[in-house]
Amino acid sequence: MDSPSVLIIGASGFIGGPVLKELMQQRTSFSRVAILAEASKVHKFSDAQANGAEIVIGSFTDPSSFKGTSPTNLITLHPQLLAYTVG
Repeated sequence: MDSPSVLIIGASGFIGGPVLKELMQQRTSFSRVAILAEASKVHKFSDAQANGAEIVIGSFTDPSSFKGTSPTNLITLHPQLLAYTVG
């Protein structure tokens, strides 16, 4: 079976930051670790990018930002919404 790929939305947030850190520590378990970010926030992810994360420039409100991602076996954790729900 192929390794799963991950697209992280909200990676600079309160929950998303630690999620990104953990995924990067387990990077070899994934075929792709990608971060969805607006162009103005790309600089926040330079360390992750240097360690193999892919930066996808776009917005979670724009469906074209998800081009190249597969909905098969999709598990969605949206840290921003989770933080809003929990906090």
